[in-house]
Amino acid sequence: VTFRLMMQDLEAHFHELQRLQKEEQERFAKAASSLEKARDRKNDLPLEMENAEKTIQMAKNAMIEFETWKEFIEKLATEDVALKRIEEMGQAGAISGIIGSLENLIKFESKFRKALTVAASGWLKAVVVNDLKTALHCVESLKKMKIGRIKLIPLREVNEVEVKEVPNGSGIIGLAAELVKCDEKYLGAVNFVFGDTIIASGEKSAFLASQEGFRVVDLKGGLYEAGGGIESGFYRSPIDIFSLLPSEIAVGSLTKSV
Repeated sequence: VTFRLMMQDLEAHFHELQRLQKEEQERFAKAASSLEKARDRKNDLPLEMENAEKTIQMAKNAMIEFETWKEFIEKLATEDVALKRIEEMGQAGAISGIIGSLENLIKFESKFRKALTVAASGWLKAVVVNDLKTALHCVESLKKMKIGRIKLIPLREVNEVEVKEVPNGSGIIGLAAELVKCDEKYLGAVNFVFGDTIIASGEKSAFLASQEGFRVVDLKGGLYEAGGGIESGFYRSPIDIFSLLPSEIAVGSLTKSV
């Protein structure tokens, strides 16, 4: 009986050892698996770090490009910024007598857009004001704000501007001022900008008229100064400078991400 009990006890211990062995084997397998994963992770870590560094560098480069582009466009946009500020001051009543930019006060047929834009030589964005006093007030305000330069047309002082007579000849469409429509009270500003320029249908007629002492623009946008000087090339429609500026939100988000 004692032997049988001893054998049963040994058998029980044996089964317990088997169970413990199995648990240890499972624990070892898990540990080995964890170790293998850790090794894989360790091997992948340099690559992940390299990719992360590349991403950070790309973001930094993009941010630098953003800021550089923004600064460049802002320098180009000084006239637009100044114009916008002056118009805002006029709307707010800070400066009385500001009427608005010439391009917002006139209309013309689309087929004459190139020719009239060239004829205006940058004066389409000029701010029309009541008189010289208002113009000087605008100038002083811009100097104080240090935000750029604009063109100003004091309406009272330009109302008596005389316009050129249209020369005879084939291909001559007419005086540029006559192709522009506006309220009669702004006619002086229109004559000031367009009153010395003739619009011609083609290059030959424009050149011949310029030889007679007229400033002429053809429908393609070629400019022929009185006496023979020619300014021509590819005509590009005006660009909205403000649409090119990256937003403060975009730049700020990019900065935070870096």
